[in-house]
Amino acid sequence: MKFIEEIKRQRNRGRCLHFDSGKRCNEIINAHSIQRKHLVEYVAVDGHAYKINADYKTLKNNNDKVGASKVGVRKNLSTFLGFCKKHDNEVFKDIDDSPLIPLDKQVMLYAYRCLCREYFVKENSINVCKEYLRKNSVNENKRIFIEKHLEGTKNGFSSLEFHKKQFDKSLREKRYNDIEYVAFFSEDKPIIYFSGNLYPDFDFLGNPLQDLAVTENIFQLLTFFSAPTNDGWAYVFAWHRTSTAICRKYLQSLATSMHKGNSEGDTLFRLIVSCCENHAISPAWWENLLDKEKDEILNKVQLMVYPTTPVPPRYLVAGLEGIAKWKFINVQTNY
Repeated sequence: MKFIEEIKRQRNRGRCLHFDSGKRCNEIINAHSIQRKHLVEYVAVDGHAYKINADYKTLKNNNDKVGASKVGVRKNLSTFLGFCKKHDNEVFKDIDDSPLIPLDKQVMLYAYRCLCREYFVKENSINVCKEYLRKNSVNENKRIFIEKHLEGTKNGFSSLEFHKKQFDKSLREKRYNDIEYVAFFSEDKPIIYFSGNLYPDFDFLGNPLQDLAVTENIFQLLTFFSAPTNDGWAYVFAWHRTSTAICRKYLQSLATSMHKGNSEGDTLFRLIVSCCENHAISPAWWENLLDKEKDEILNKVQLMVYPTTPVPPRYLVAGLEGIAKWKFINVQTNY
């Protein structure tokens, strides 16, 4: 629909999301939610990587099916207009210039960047929907669709506002131990870099955790991201201590799933495919997949495309086995 394309075009309405709200900022830039130099060094080929798209244009041109396409990593992939140049450089120096050790501060900054990107995208979506309804005459069906999209986005954004305030306060006061995390370490070459957030609804065993339909609730938030290390890369789950109750249960269910014999690599890959639209896939890896493996990945993404379609409770339990072939040599947590 035209208004969805308008959301994409209007994402130039940036403002600095720095945790010190009293600062005045200029020169809002296309900040990378996934570090560009790591994309270029470890994933991209000729400056490009693959991204699985589920936007309106792709669905329209592909019979309502998601698709994968090459995207330039310099400007078009993983960027958002959420910080001025000065604060982007200052705030994220410890993760842009150094590999993940991990230190609590590093993990908090990675999680904060995940959160800020989602905050930026949702805030702009709300503003554009409101403006579109105010300026345009639309038929009843279209108005209902836009209003439902707006309502759903606003419900999720209210929880984001809460969590951003918690992270802002912790960063201002340098309370980096307010972050909790579980990190999986691999020595393999990364095939995908990613940065995401979710309100855990069902765990890795298919059990319900929080009902996202209860809109008056503040949903507990989990971030997950990849990060380069001295010996390879890490897959990290991180959350502010205000989301401990749900996030610890979520990770405990992952441990239980592993104890039952499920592959941690398959399970972690399944989460990215199901829940993370902010990613960059290695062309060398993607182009060497069998067609049936590509179809499995795209079909898994398809399950989560339409907000009006109920989420399958067991979407993290099975699927995509043997595709990523990830091996993790160590797991580290700070709690």
